[in-house]
Amino acid sequence: MATKRTRSVSEVESVQTKNLLSFPSYNRTRYLGFIATFTALNVIFRIGLEGGPPNMNPVPFLIIISGIVIGPVGGFIVGFFSMVVGDVFLGAGVWTIPDALCMAIPCGLIAGLLWHRREKLQAWHLAIVGFILVAIFDISSSLIGASLFNYSWWLAILGLYFPFGIAGYSPWPFGFVDEATTAILLWLLGPRLVGRIRRLLSPNVSAL
Repeated sequence: MATKRTRSVSEVESVQTKNLLSFPSYNRTRYLGFIATFTALNVIFRIGLEGGPPNMNPVPFLIIISGIVIGPVGGFIVGFFSMVVGDVFLGAGVWTIPDALCMAIPCGLIAGLLWHRREKLQAWHLAIVGFILVAIFDISSSLIGASLFNYSWWLAILGLYFPFGIAGYSPWPFGFVDEATTAILLWLLGPRLVGRIRRLLSPNVSAL
């Protein structure tokens, strides 16, 4: 009797863990296909928009969407490898792994924990929290950069938002641009894009 009860509890915990890590109705092929596709898209955007306005790109937005659609672990994987593979082409260094973790944890993992199990998403909520998640990435990666290259941490953070008049800093608010771009995309496209991708990943939709 005790053995059966223990087994039953273990099975329930296993199902709950599985449901947290991935949407129950997605099959493995589509789950992995999504990870590969969104990682590739992010790498392409990082390379293709390298010469454009700094930090004005959809990469954090797509990583947040990944976490929402396929869950925290899948979102983390997309976020981590989007940064690592992108750096392989753009120039990798000691900052690559820390920066990848700074992106993957808030934008992929935490976004998945917050919204993956929610059927209805509110655009304003995605925009506000998405802004904060990207700010966590920007600030944490700047602090790591300051630590690795031995410059002032407060100048690193100040340069994200108030670069004007700071010697040696570009007059471009990198952090605010990154966060505002993501928030605007989440506001305009977030709920509709998530809904469409979920329908495409549904087992009721035949694979092309």
